[in-house]
Amino acid sequence: MGQIVREILNPPLGETGLHQVRENLGRLVNETRWQIPPVVTDLLADLDHMASEEKRGADWSVKYSVPASSRLHGTLVDNPVWAALYADNRHSILVRQLQSLLLEALDDSHAVLLPHDVAAAGLLIRVLSLGTGEDDQYYDDLLEAVAQCPATASQKTNAGRFIRAALGQRVTRRERGSVGDVIRVSDGRTGTRHDHYGEVHVLVPADPDDPADLPEVSEFVAHKKFTSGGARGVSQTGIDPGEDQPGDQVLLLIEAVRASSIEHKIARRQSRTARDILARANAALPITYQQLTDAELHVLADYIANRNYSGGTDKQCVQMAISIMLYTCSSLDDVLNMAEDTEGSGLKFDWIKNQFRIPRITPNYATRDTGAKNSITSSPISDDDYVIIPNLYIRPGSIEAFRKELRVKERGEFSAYIKKELKSLSDRITVHKIQRCAFEIARTHYDPVIVQTTFGLRISSANVQQYYSAVSDVQVIHCYTMATREMRRRMGMVVSNETPDTLMSANGFYSARNMPTDACVKNMILQLSMDALSSNRGSQKWHNANTLLCIMVQALLTTIRGVYDPFIPVEHSEHALFFRDKDRPDYSHSRFQFVHPLSELVTIHYQSVRNLTVSLNKIADVSSHIFFLDEDNETLVSPHPKHIVRFMAQYWHYPVNSLRKFVRRKLVEYGVSYEATNMMMNHHSVGESSWDPYSTDDPAEMREEIMALYDRLIKELSIYPEWFNAV
Repeated sequence: MGQIVREILNPPLGETGLHQVRENLGRLVNETRWQIPPVVTDLLADLDHMASEEKRGADWSVKYSVPASSRLHGTLVDNPVWAALYADNRHSILVRQLQSLLLEALDDSHAVLLPHDVAAAGLLIRVLSLGTGEDDQYYDDLLEAVAQCPATASQKTNAGRFIRAALGQRVTRRERGSVGDVIRVSDGRTGTRHDHYGEVHVLVPADPDDPADLPEVSEFVAHKKFTSGGARGVSQTGIDPGEDQPGDQVLLLIEAVRASSIEHKIARRQSRTARDILARANAALPITYQQLTDAELHVLADYIANRNYSGGTDKQCVQMAISIMLYTCSSLDDVLNMAEDTEGSGLKFDWIKNQFRIPRITPNYATRDTGAKNSITSSPISDDDYVIIPNLYIRPGSIEAFRKELRVKERGEFSAYIKKELKSLSDRITVHKIQRCAFEIARTHYDPVIVQTTFGLRISSANVQQYYSAVSDVQVIHCYTMATREMRRRMGMVVSNETPDTLMSANGFYSARNMPTDACVKNMILQLSMDALSSNRGSQKWHNANTLLCIMVQALLTTIRGVYDPFIPVEHSEHALFFRDKDRPDYSHSRFQFVHPLSELVTIHYQSVRNLTVSLNKIADVSSHIFFLDEDNETLVSPHPKHIVRFMAQYWHYPVNSLRKFVRRKLVEYGVSYEATNMMMNHHSVGESSWDPYSTDDPAEMREEIMALYDRLIKELSIYPEWFNAV
């Protein structure tokens, strides 16, 4: 490839469509209506030389019927000039004039062209080349011609700016002002990028050293304001926007994305691929490509244990850096920042307590409400922005020596040296895979929120679940200890057989907002039952207490969200229950789960309470299945979330939705499988639903788990079936 082709045309890898670019350049060379710049002839000569040594076959062929946006998909941003010259110029003189001006301007060393000028010209050329008519008119005034051409206003404006810049005319460019609120800020540990418009959460991270085989899949979460009636209903139940699992995801497959303006286009084209990658990552945790094999771990262990330091201290520092990465699941940058004590570094080491501090991933709440306070949400560690993990494997003195030695080394050279050493061991052993060893092991054994909290690395499955979880310090230590022990076992290192005690009392919780304690729930149900049993039948207090008791107990048994209908009637508890609790006008969301037989008793009991209230109070017109009585015993109050909150105020200071958080915490605490937990909560990331293709979940086993959970929960909360004998 000639130098001029490389510098001006900058073809993509494989020179896709080379023969079509040649033909288009040939038509420019043969033009006689305007002076063709010499660079066009030079480029054509170089391409003719390349074509004489045909190598690419079909990749180089002429395909006018296939537009650049399809054939050159993924390369338009990085190779705009090649795409502009690929565009069909057989039927439009204006396209040829713009192509000629683009090449002339790029060859002019005095022309002041910015990348977005070139991109604008290329886009308009591609748009005009798709026209169906013949345009054989030569234009003396290109600016006027572009202003009248069939394109959008922004396309014509941007292309006009290119023309003025190419012709040496004065171009007014907006000065870049203060853009602090739209700059994308990136969290180096989790990969989260956020700006004024939203956040990009990395769901499947790419390996920087192996991006071709492991591309990144991310989710774009826009900052939205609730305006619809359904959204207001969600807010009135105490559900934060982040807690509401989105009905639609914008998944981005990050391969060659360079410009934010095309991210949504690529998302639309590649959403199926992104979802497939995410589904595989979620459904096949034990065989993820991001894990090192046992053989590779053995090679890594041998390298760390090698005490041949003839080359100076570099190898010792590499061994220590790798060890810290392995045992803290931190990136190389995190480790170097910790050693250099860089301000704002994520990973920290407490020299006195011999503990590592991992940056904590917390739910991103849209509201400022701090929620109800109790022994869980106000525990000693609940407000910490870091998670403590013990240093079990590295002598503190060695870390101190590593820190001092690293200060005299040049960071870039040391990073390159580490990667060189790892490459000498195996092409697959990369700093990224080392970082994720213990993390990937933990993902296959523990709830994703526990793993995400422990290691400070995002898990797609925990995006919504984190709003419904309270992770104790005991769970963190158990997860960390067992995962690192398993990693050491696979590396052939000596491991302890002692199992951390999971029954010991927790000192604190890393909790979501409004997480009720067992005592709070038990006391609330007890007070409701007392009022329901002791009040006069048919009275306002009796009806409302029974209604609230049924709503709250049924919410426990069904984990209903309670936004549109707070109560689910259950007719056949021996079967799975199918219901909807999240429908919107433009979105349908169904649930399928098993329920306890007590839920059927609750349904029958409420129906009898309702009938008796209507009869005793001679209520003629009842449009709602669930209703409350106001002070006059005649006015019916709808079961709207804000009304439930009002009537519950004397019993309960949590949002109704908090019972879902309580149930999920108990599901995890009791050791219920992740699959059964997801069924009960209706929390499924892509690839995790029990009814997804290739799912191996056994409904019979999940039903057995769920029934055992509720038998235990009903006993612990002192809920008695006798409360729900039909009246």
